[in-house]
Amino acid sequence: MLGFNKKKRMIEGSVEFEAEVEIDRPVGEVFPLVDTADPRFCHVQRGATITRVEEEADRFDLTTDMMEGVAFQFKVIERVEGSIHPFECTIKPRINDLVKSVETHRVEPIAETSCRVKL
Repeated sequence: MLGFNKKKRMIEGSVEFEAEVEIDRPVGEVFPLVDTADPRFCHVQRGATITRVEEEADRFDLTTDMMEGVAFQFKVIERVEGSIHPFECTIKPRINDLVKSVETHRVEPIAETSCRVKL
């Protein structure tokens, strides 16, 4: 079905997504969820294992039992505690045509007990 265009990719180049959400929790409770170096990182809380790559302070490998033999390699671009956390993620071995994911999380306080997260 729909085999008439198999040689052409459906999407050429990169695709950009943006999202934001207000959370009724302070920045100090939310930022660790997007920080790969924090044991409260959201993927770890869902059962993944993340390890720092030796001799590279900004590199982490994430593995999960759900995808045996696959490693998600995170390279932190910048980290400002409680504020911004951009990273690149590549998948080894490569899956489909995804070359890498580049994500930037910005956490902004709204009040003492709430914040806004922009991805």
